[in-house]
Amino acid sequence: MIAEYSYLHLARFVIEADTAFAIASGLSDGAFDALVVRDANNLPTIPGTSLAGVLRSQYQQAHGEEETEDLFGYIRHYETQAGQASRVQVSWGCVHDSQDVPVEGIHHSALQDPLLDRLSQDHPLTRERVKLNERGVAEEQKKFDKTLIPAGCRFSFEISLWAGSCDDSQWQQLLNILSGSALRIGGSVRSGLGKFSLKRLHSRQFNLKDKQDYQTFAELPNGLGEVSGLTSSLNAEQQTAGLFVDVSLHPEDYWRVGQGTESLSDKKRDVTPQALPVTEPSIVWEKQRARFVPRKIVVPGSGVKGALRHRLAFHYQRICQKHGMTLESSSIDELAGVNALFGYAADTKDARSKGQVGAIFFSDIYPDNEAKPATIAQMSHTSIDRFTGGVRDGVLYVEELLWQQPLKLTLWFDPHRLQAVDEHCRKALELTLDDLVKGRLALGAASSKGHGFFGSEQSELKWSDNEAWIQRGAL
Repeated sequence: MIAEYSYLHLARFVIEADTAFAIASGLSDGAFDALVVRDANNLPTIPGTSLAGVLRSQYQQAHGEEETEDLFGYIRHYETQAGQASRVQVSWGCVHDSQDVPVEGIHHSALQDPLLDRLSQDHPLTRERVKLNERGVAEEQKKFDKTLIPAGCRFSFEISLWAGSCDDSQWQQLLNILSGSALRIGGSVRSGLGKFSLKRLHSRQFNLKDKQDYQTFAELPNGLGEVSGLTSSLNAEQQTAGLFVDVSLHPEDYWRVGQGTESLSDKKRDVTPQALPVTEPSIVWEKQRARFVPRKIVVPGSGVKGALRHRLAFHYQRICQKHGMTLESSSIDELAGVNALFGYAADTKDARSKGQVGAIFFSDIYPDNEAKPATIAQMSHTSIDRFTGGVRDGVLYVEELLWQQPLKLTLWFDPHRLQAVDEHCRKALELTLDDLVKGRLALGAASSKGHGFFGSEQSELKWSDNEAWIQRGAL
């Protein structure tokens, strides 16, 4: 106990990954560029430093550096030359087994659990990434891959705060960060990965100068899954705060995103499809029991982000030219409006260059159904000989597509970065989203064949603030 802080606020959380995520270990095995961090059981984990970093970053954006240092401590003050320990203590996040129990300590029998056996694999899920240029083709030397942890994975962790009173506003602000819909952990969180939601929260405050409270705290079980002596304090209203736009997309006909490896159809055919939709394994929870789904359709958030970014660059340049503005460069990577919304990477050739994150959070999209047969179609293609007009030998291939499978996506906005977005950029974003729901902007592959357009009359946008920000810049 810290002498001047006799009150201890303690909470135990259970969070679930709504999308695949990756907390990089900084290592590579020669096969993949980035591996995830693991615990002593070789299971995925969330380091306490990652959780503390998320808390500190979001708290500082809302309350400033001085108040943040009072809460999270600092190494050395520039005036007093003295440091201060953090009043916030964060544990590591322990993964749950198939029975929804956190795995703590060394478990030699962990592989006997079917869920943990899959998660202990070196590459439980991999995803390839590539950067596209303004012509829609891959840029040279801009392909990379990542090892990910599947969506649906659950973790338990504990956070405590030393305070001087039982009613500490800072404690409630920390709880709001972890229970809010903007919770993102790991890498590429603005490109679709790392979205988490709070499933269970139990907390209590202890006055360690009070004999009864001290005794209750001493009897509190150490396990992250033990909640006896704590009170459930999950607040559903906190999970929908902030600025966001819901986009309901209903396709006109077929669509396919990415290049998958497994067919969604169980029917045996003479020709195996070569062009497949992307599918990934995921974890589904039913009555506190985990079920591993080997194939689930996924639309990576990075694919949606790339399409919107290129179309927004077009509208932004058009609007600026209409208002007589001179742009220093027509390169999409150097447009101020595009960078304000989507961020930019640091220049590796300039040591003084610093990157900047974007203002929009994208999330991977998982359609509601699990590949119903009625939504799966296969289309055969051939190549025509330009001289004879006949079919070329050996170039028949089959493409697997999804028929009128609707999509629902939500774009979340970082309120602390929206001040840098001017009215021209807001107008460009409005036009870009309108293109998407009106069928003028395609998602996925083969748009030249008419695939990937979502111009159905059922497609719509719904802003959480009734368009106050997109129209007037009001926050």
